[in-house]
Amino acid sequence: MSGLEAAIDDLIAEIGRAAWFASCGEALGEAERAEVTRYCAGLGLEPIQVALVPSWRRAVAMTQRDDWSSAWGRAESGLEASLKTQAVAREGEAAVRDALSRVVLAASPIIGPATMALARAGIADEAWARVAAGAAAQACHQAALARAAGAGEDHALAAKLRLFASGRWPLGWSCAITSSEGWTMAIVLQPKYPIPDRSKQTLNLSRDEDGVIDVGWCEGVLSDGRPFRAEMWAQSEISMLTFFFSSAGIEGVNTEEMVRVLESEALFAFRDPAKKNCRAVMLEDDAGSPMWSANIAIGNDDESFLAQAVPIFPYSREGEPNTMLNPVPIKAAHAAPPSA
Repeated sequence: MSGLEAAIDDLIAEIGRAAWFASCGEALGEAERAEVTRYCAGLGLEPIQVALVPSWRRAVAMTQRDDWSSAWGRAESGLEASLKTQAVAREGEAAVRDALSRVVLAASPIIGPATMALARAGIADEAWARVAAGAAAQACHQAALARAAGAGEDHALAAKLRLFASGRWPLGWSCAITSSEGWTMAIVLQPKYPIPDRSKQTLNLSRDEDGVIDVGWCEGVLSDGRPFRAEMWAQSEISMLTFFFSSAGIEGVNTEEMVRVLESEALFAFRDPAKKNCRAVMLEDDAGSPMWSANIAIGNDDESFLAQAVPIFPYSREGEPNTMLNPVPIKAAHAAPPSA
């Protein structure tokens, strides 16, 4: 067994033992405050003050605020991109991809504790359970990247997972920074933005008659709390990456603005600033929610057009959900491959 496999085995065991959301609303101990300080310092967002959010209903109300700090999301995205680069250089792309896929599967049952925690607070809201479970799953993914990169336990994203595992949620506490613009709050996934639903899509796990093949997927959260889904596919010699995210409030953006925002979120970066190939259209997803679909050319057989991009999980044929944020699994890939 490799060192990475052992590290991921340990992480999966920790995910299984974690007291997900069990301590939300309770008083913070000194050890937890130290973890918050370590997490925020690692993001470069000092000085900080920590305050408890006493109830889930207060937490729900807080996420409706408009003064979220985009710097918070950008800092996390930057750390993830750096960890991915280090992990691939250290372990190889295939090993890292397999490790992340295992962690995504291990984190999928967190929806259960999230639903129970909300029920104890007298809240029966499937959307909020999805938001909570998605945030925890994202923390698991980030911690897996940190372990694959060989980052120590003092890394910010390692501290973040320990907070989740101890029963907290970075929505159950307020971690704020002081700036010239006043107090701003940590960014979280916001339920006012629907999660992209691709549950009815038909996947081509081998090339179809038009030469199209679906390669894999990734999900995450933009710095304004807007969930996104990325899907990698290829046709003939060209590889593509398509991003789906809610168009609410940004219906009028043009392609140039969209590329600038997505690059600033560290979702990808073009190698040549003069050759930014992107086509964006608005559509409805499988739940009927209006979405932007931004299509990015990754490269061809001779060259790569991107300097970096989000990690891609290969589609599973073995019952894995093929999604991290959406409770409706994408099962189209689970059928047995066609006979030769």
